[in-house]
Amino acid sequence: MLKKGESYYVELLHKQAIAEDHCAVAWIVPGGTDPEVIGAEFLVSWAGERADLKDDGLPDAWQESA
Repeated sequence: MLKKGESYYVELLHKQAIAEDHCAVAWIVPGGTDPEVIGAEFLVSWAGERADLKDDGLPDAWQESA
């Protein structure tokens, strides 16, 4: 069972298509039947330090240059 305040590894594999893309992470609460989406405020990107020089939690390659 998951414990409040603990961090857990979740892997999301995504292939970008031509149209606009979207992804969501969900889980089924123990004893539940329907998936519940996990809000973005509870998810953290895990990328190596060299990939995130801006230190904003996203690999720099994922972001467009300003």
